[in-house]
Amino acid sequence: MAGIPSHMMRLNLPQRPMLVVELTDPIRGVLVAGDMRVTAEGYRPPTVTPSNRFVWPDRDPPKARRIRLKAESTNGMFAPFDALVDVPANVVGVPASDITVAHVLEPTGLYQPPPGMIAVGGMLVEDAGPPQAVAGVRIRIHFSQAEGMEPFTSPRAAVTDRNGAFMAVTGPLEARPDPDPKRPGTFEARLTLARGDEVRVKALSLRPGRLFRIPAPVEWAALQPPEEQ
Repeated sequence: MAGIPSHMMRLNLPQRPMLVVELTDPIRGVLVAGDMRVTAEGYRPPTVTPSNRFVWPDRDPPKARRIRLKAESTNGMFAPFDALVDVPANVVGVPASDITVAHVLEPTGLYQPPPGMIAVGGMLVEDAGPPQAVAGVRIRIHFSQAEGMEPFTSPRAAVTDRNGAFMAVTGPLEARPDPDPKRPGTFEARLTLARGDEVRVKALSLRPGRLFRIPAPVEWAALQPPEEQ
């Protein structure tokens, strides 16, 4: 068997790889391996490296392959990933990036945010009738302008999963938003919910560095456009 090409040595692998998969938690910004089931159809289970990469060893002779790749979060914290990937033959001159599939995972409503981050979890349904989940809605946390602070919207949108559940997360704030006079120790915020070209908002009171779970399902039909708030 051919040795590991020098350009692959940085991955610190025990033998020449056919395919390397990197799954990233977008909130923590780290590679994830624990509680993930990753398969390549027709191949044995991968080796998990100390750096949290999934690796399949190559077969001789090296050749290009098309592989069905699946990744499933066993605790439900991330949405499933399913893709057909084309992998080139791993020969001298092929960059490591060409045999690497890098995928950013999509957190679901079961995601557990890190301590100290501001987060809002809940479930989105169509209306007050029989529960009908609304999937694929992009949700961000928005804070109003306060003294020494520009209006701020969380840079990354959460996406409602197939059950309508979501977990919107943003990091600690450098300045305090407007306090909510009705609820001491909290500040005013709102969720912006984008469903295609339609945008709705929901007012909230949040605590710094805390997770808030909306106790009842959020009804899309009851939400108002931003200009009506």
